[in-house]
Amino acid sequence: MGSTKQLNLPPRESSDPNFPFPFRRDELDEEGPVLPVAILYWLLLSFVLGICAIWGYLASSSRGAEDLMIGLVIGLALLPLPQLAASILSMIAVFLFYEDRRAGVARINSITLASFMGTIIGLVVLGCFCGLLSLPGLFH
Repeated sequence: MGSTKQLNLPPRESSDPNFPFPFRRDELDEEGPVLPVAILYWLLLSFVLGICAIWGYLASSSRGAEDLMIGLVIGLALLPLPQLAASILSMIAVFLFYEDRRAGVARINSITLASFMGTIIGLVVLGCFCGLLSLPGLFH
């Protein structure tokens, strides 16, 4: 949801100091970013989850293929932490490599907020479900 939500950003300032209007809505960027910020975020999240899988493999003594899966499952179980890491890495990349930093930061903020709210909603639903299961005699 945060990747596709429309951002309401103010117009950019004109790059020409002699232009009669200070802002232009119709100014076309001749060079856009090579990689949209939303795709950068999801690629970095996949990278962080891949690191979790490799960590699971290297931390195991048997080093079987299932250890990769165990590391991935641990990364998915702790998904807010890899998402936070991907957000921080995306912010660093936007500040270093993107010309339109304001739009990039706004997009990452939107993705981070949506993933945080989704995590909170999921935890509440899971807590309610587990609370229902703990009621005595309800499912016996």
